[in-house]
Amino acid sequence: MADVPYEAAYAGYKDWFVEEYRRPGYTFEVGIGRNPIPISQFGTIYRENEEVMLLAPIV
Repeated sequence: MADVPYEAAYAGYKDWFVEEYRRPGYTFEVGIGRNPIPISQFGTIYRENEEVMLLAPIV
């Protein structure tokens, strides 16, 4: 394995969370297309993922 430069080591929120809190972290890739995802997809993404957002904290 190669060393990762410090500025790239915590590239996302999940990585920071795992390092900071020593707890499992997950990233849900939910948009279609390239980032940044258009705000027009928000309603669909929210509706399709509302249940997991509500249940994840208690599982």
